[in-house]
Parts: sequence; C-alpha cells; structure tokens
Amino acid sequence: MDRARYTIPSPMVSGPGALGELRRLLSRCGMKRPLLVTDAGISSSGILDSALEALGPCRDRASVFDRVSPNCQEAEVYEGLKVYRSEGSDGVVAVGGGSVLDAAKGIRLLSCHEGRIRDYDLLSRGIAKVVNPLPPMIAVPTTAGTGSEVSQGALIVTRVDGVTRKTIIGGQSFVPDWAILDAKLTVSLPPALTAGTGMDALTHCVEEYVSPQEHPTVSALAIDSLRRISRDLPIAWREPDNLRARNDMLLSAMMAGVGFEKGLGVIHAMAHAVGAIHDIHHGLLCAVLLPTGVKFNSEQIAKETAQELARAMGAASQDRADALERFVDALRLLNSELGIPARLRDLGVPESDCEQVLDGALEDYCLRTNPRPCGRGDLLELWERAW
Repeated sequence: MDRARYTIPSPMVSGPGALGELRRLLSRCGMKRPLLVTDAGISSSGILDSALEALGPCRDRASVFDRVSPNCQEAEVYEGLKVYRSEGSDGVVAVGGGSVLDAAKGIRLLSCHEGRIRDYDLLSRGIAKVVNPLPPMIAVPTTAGTGSEVSQGALIVTRVDGVTRKTIIGGQSFVPDWAILDAKLTVSLPPALTAGTGMDALTHCVEEYVSPQEHPTVSALAIDSLRRISRDLPIAWREPDNLRARNDMLLSAMMAGVGFEKGLGVIHAMAHAVGAIHDIHHGLLCAVLLPTGVKFNSEQIAKETAQELARAMGAASQDRADALERFVDALRLLNSELGIPARLRDLGVPESDCEQVLDGALEDYCLRTNPRPCGRGDLLELWERAW
C-alpha cells in the first residue's frame, strides 16, 4: 500500500459575532502592528470599521490596505507590500472575499522572501523557494465561497511576456494561523455574489469528490458540504438575513476549502483561464461551467461516486448514467433558480478567446487532478460545449 500524507488546517472560531474574538487572536499570534487587507466594498460597507473596532488596543497601531480587486492582481500585492513595510507591520488581518485573502497571502510571502509572485509558481516548483517562516495571518472571510481562509494556496493574476494567467502559490505555511467565520459579515452580500461565491464552494465539493487522488477525510467533507450547500444556498440567496443558512454556508465553504489538497479539475482550470483575461466573478464562471464539466468527465466517474453526488442533491438513482444525468439536471436547476446563465457567451466571453483560454487551461495546476486526462483536443471539446 502506498504511503499518504494528510494535513488538516489551523484553528478557527465560528458563529454570529465571532469577529469579537479578533483582539484575543491577535494576542495569540503575537501580532501588535497588523495590516488590514481588504477591498473598497468592505471599506465602505462598515465591515472594516467593525474589524478595526475589534482590534482593541492594536487599533492605533494598525494600518489598512483596501485596494484589492475582485481578481487579485500581482501589482496589488506589491502595492500592499509597500504599505506593510512602510508601516512596520508584523502580520496581516485579511477581511474580505477570496481575492482579498489571496492578496494577503501574497503580501505575507514577499514580506520575508525576495523576488516576485511568479518566482513562487507551484507549476515551477516555487514551493521549494518558500524557506522562511511567514508572518502571522488571521483570515476573516466575508463571503461563503473560496475556502481560502483554511487553504494552502492563493491565486494571483500575473502577466509575464505578454501572457496573462492566474498563478498559484502555496504550501502548508500559507494556511492562515486563525480563521474567523462570522455569519453576520455575509448578510450584506448582494444576491449575485451570494450565488457566485456559493457556487464556487459547491464546485469545489464536486471536483474534490471526483478527483482521482485518495483522501478519505476530504471525500467525507466534500459530500457533506455538497448536501449542505444545495440546501442552504437558495435559502441564503432568498433570505439574506437568515443567519442559520449564512452560518452553514460559511462552514460548508470552509470544509470545501480544506479539500483543495485532494485536487480540483478541469472546471477550475477553465474558469481560471477565462478569469485571467476577463473581469468576471470566478464563482459565476465555475457555476456556468459545472454542469457541462460533469458531463465532460462522466465516463471517468464511478457508479458509487455518481450515486453519492446525486443523492447529496436529492436526486438519488441506482443507475450510474441516470444518477449522473439527474445530478447534472439538479445543477442546472440550481443555477436557474439563482439567476445564473447557461453558457459562457451569456457572460460576454467572445468565441475568439478560445485559443487563449485553452492555452491558459492547459498550464493550470488544477488540470493535474481531473479524472479525465485532458489534452488540447479535450479542452476544445469542453469549450465548444460550454461556450
């Protein structure tokens, strides 16, 4: 039997009002001059003020960087790094969605390592260059989607020699020291972002569950999260003040974030490639690609796996092909209920992007754990089905 190595993330506090734990966690981390990393929306919504208030005595020594975009750019990491250094910060508190959390991870990395983001690309064994301890980080997600608050990686858009792509950096040391899951911080999320971030988390569950990598813990988390999200996402979308649904969505997104170690697949590879050249929400891209991506992989999905996927969404069937068909139908129905369009063209993605998207997807780290081996012809097939 082959040996396996499994990792489980760092501690977290969860529940409505959990942001109040921030002061205590700063002390636990030894952080005295935190840099709060966020975006303009969080800064203007009142959530940043709440986070600053929760800092306690550290508030007077804290600094803020709030210029992270929805698809984190490497230039934003360098800009945040300048603030970190000029203010003498000794750790980061990331308050926002996945892009904000990923930017904070990039700032942590470069605060104690030379070079640029591209130098630490996982595809070129950049993890071997991460040799110094990273400063502490507390992650406060304001969306229930990416799972970055407990994950080992970060996605940052880079531009090298005229090529734009989403570069993955990461390793065990990138996992935040603490995560704060406070459902109250997600109540003000607009319906479209509730849908997009929720479908991102749901896509994580599906791709992790069908990944050929062996990881029993992740498989259990993924299928339970899929069941929870399919139940709670429509409620959170319809009833934004429903704290039970919001809390469950945060927990489910976190559980799916744990599962990145098992690997994702072609849906994320394609979404990353499109998102690198278009400012379209990543979760929305995943949602549009998900039903087509499951059908694309259908021949490589085992009977028991197909049955469990369908059962988790209330579409149980004993037949493999029928279970998959019911599962895909349930995904399409959920997308429709959330107002998510059916095809990439409906998002404004032009057909002429095909070759550039295929180039990006072929180089994406997520493609390595797709159940169906993918060459350029395979990806073209998926593009044609999804566009």
